[in-house]
Amino acid sequence: MKFFIVCIPIVSMLIAMFTSNISTEDFIARWVLPICLVLTAITSVITVSSQKNSGSKSTILLMTLLSQCVLITFQISFILLEKPIEITNDVYARIIVGIMMFILGNFMPRTKPNAAFGLRLPWTLSNEIVWRKSNFFAGYLLMLAGILVICLSILFKENTEIIILSVVLCIVIFATLVSYAYHRKMLSVS
Repeated sequence: MKFFIVCIPIVSMLIAMFTSNISTEDFIARWVLPICLVLTAITSVITVSSQKNSGSKSTILLMTLLSQCVLITFQISFILLEKPIEITNDVYARIIVGIMMFILGNFMPRTKPNAAFGLRLPWTLSNEIVWRKSNFFAGYLLMLAGILVICLSILFKENTEIIILSVVLCIVIFATLVSYAYHRKMLSVS
């Protein structure tokens, strides 16, 4: 995994240097994204070397690899679309929504049953195992949806609100069904 974390920034820099169809005014695709990739690689290597727990190391490496894949996908998308990145206030707002979804999804697997945050349904609140499994699943769905919302917000400038709402609605329905399946499975085991 460390090999890919180091190779992705190198590939990104090579794409930036040798792709002729990136316009010179498209500073983000040419330089900002590759520099962000290099910085994430350096930060993760330094952080992993200071960690003692192997579980923490693998989580850090996995999250770094995921973020690098998202960034290089942006870079390649902008090159293939052959247009500079124009970020308006609406796009900023949608990106913030995606970031908040990612952050909230990251916290969901770590929460204990409570009345304020998480997948709070009658069957999840009644059993801690169902709560943990349901919130683990819903949290990772929410993180993936956050990444999807960020990508859609940058790639498509107009009318993405309906898509974002559809994604959120699908996550809620799917996470509810999966949590109910966990609950039924726990009842059949008991």
